[in-house]
Amino acid sequence: MKARVKATGEIVEVEKNGFGNIYSAGDGNHYFGTDLDFNLDPPHPEATISGWVCRDKDGTLCLYYKKPMRGKEEWFGNYDRQLPEDSFPSLTWQDEPIEVEITIKPKKQ
Repeated sequence: MKARVKATGEIVEVEKNGFGNIYSAGDGNHYFGTDLDFNLDPPHPEATISGWVCRDKDGTLCLYYKKPMRGKEEWFGNYDRQLPEDSFPSLTWQDEPIEVEITIKPKKQ
């Protein structure tokens, strides 16, 4: 079975060796059960959101669900949210929107 070594985060293949709560790994190491995490599936897996990012003429950076259309001074479309203006510093008003994927994952405790 696979387990994560709590001290290092390494995933190892282990088997219970018959001496109490001790597990042997294929690399010759031995671990107490308390040193291993057998729950490898995260309780809250990451999610990926697809969208489009573009910058308005005034510098506002926005995320859209679908590719927006350019207006006189701003982009129009299915707006999701404004992003920090220092994100994507090379993206300007003159550029076309860029397609992005944003990965959201739980913060490590």
